Amino acid sequence: MGSAVAAGHRAEATGAQHGADRLAEGRALIVHEAGGTRAQMTDLLAREGFSVEAVESTFRAIARFVDDPAQLVILGLGGIRENELEFIRTLKREPQPPSIVVAFPASLRDLAVRALEAGADAYLLEPFYAAEFQRIAIAHLRAAGAGAATGGEIDLARLAAEVAHAINNPLQILSLVLDDEKVPKKQLAERVTAELDRIRAVVRHLSAFDAAAPLAPGAHDARALLEQAAAEEAMAERLSIGPGARVDVRADERNLLAALRALLGAVRARAGADEVFRATVAREHGTARIAIEASAAIFRGERPGDLASSVFVVRDDRQVVPGLALARALLTPQQGALDVETDRERVTLVIRLPAA
Repeated sequence: MGSAVAAGHRAEATGAQHGADRLAEGRALIVHEAGGTRAQMTDLLAREGFSVEAVESTFRAIARFVDDPAQLVILGLGGIRENELEFIRTLKREPQPPSIVVAFPASLRDLAVRALEAGADAYLLEPFYAAEFQRIAIAHLRAAGAGAATGGEIDLARLAAEVAHAINNPLQILSLVLDDEKVPKKQLAERVTAELDRIRAVVRHLSAFDAAAPLAPGAHDARALLEQAAAEEAMAERLSIGPGARVDVRADERNLLAALRALLGAVRARAGADEVFRATVAREHGTARIAIEASAAIFRGERPGDLASSVFVVRDDRQVVPGLALARALLTPQQGALDVETDRERVTLVIRLPAA
């Protein structure tokens, strides 16, 4: 395999350049108990321009990730232990989570299902072909490096990466389950239904943004738009809008309505059927402020930064719920902003736009 770098040490790329396909800025972390496999993986990724570090345990991997985050993590599974599942969940809760590819013996397909359910992005059967390993690694490094939303913008690469993960993850689980002849038919049917429901949820959340249109700014009653959005999201009976004088906002009506629907949809997707939310519309210092307040409990440990910058959030219970990145993208061209304010008991989603 050439000059493989010893486990626990970073390897830098050598050899000929591959033009636009080189990934010299990408960093990979390999976690595998087998020293020979670590060395082989390290060499293969270094050839493709990765900066690579390899360790033998998830305990050491967490320490290295904290010191120097990676965009791609390759996790070898000889068996599933709870600390390995928690390792996957922990990395996926990072503000900029890496892509995670799990590698496991072909005879242990159930390992991949559990790892994918914990949040892994893809799987690789061992023994693997070198070219297949490199293609999978390159694809997922690019997905992880698609870029975070800056300001209110979100680029197509970021959107594509998040949608791909949200749909590809259940598809991979389906592939593994359908190939496993030992799975009883009833259990198979239940699993297929559950994974298809996840895919439908992603498509449904995306459809909320089909209202986006070229800007045509005008003066609009912010309260009336909030009430319309609540009605369209089946939230009219659950959203209590506080009293106040009329506040006109200068914005594009269609895009602002889409952003409000996105906020309400994100709250509704997380809440119980009987939960009621409070909202206020006010004018402050030449700005129209629209605030939607919810119990912090419904966000179950989600960090404000994650919520504001994510297109989708796949929760620990594997429910797919919308983030707020697309809502921010709809507001930014209108000189608007979206903030997430938190305390111990409440989370408040705040839109600020120029008052008319």
